[in-house]
Amino acid sequence: MVAELERHVNPGVNGPSARGALRSIVDARWHYIRHYISKEKGVDELYAYRDDPEERSNLKDTPEGIDAVRRFRAMLDRIPSGY
Repeated sequence: MVAELERHVNPGVNGPSARGALRSIVDARWHYIRHYISKEKGVDELYAYRDDPEERSNLKDTPEGIDAVRRFRAMLDRIPSGY
């Protein structure tokens, strides 16, 4: 499943898209989130949501997480944004 949320238009609102647009992918194990700070720069988050349903432990820098982030980022790059 892929989800996309554009940057919030009201800069005074504090919410998930207040810092920029985001896209995410959920598979059987992972929830990957990419925050787009700018077109060239982004911030990654990766959670094992079944073990961590509150998504408190970002696993993007673990050996397994690095591979998953690389794979998910490549998937998002193949999907046009703004659909």
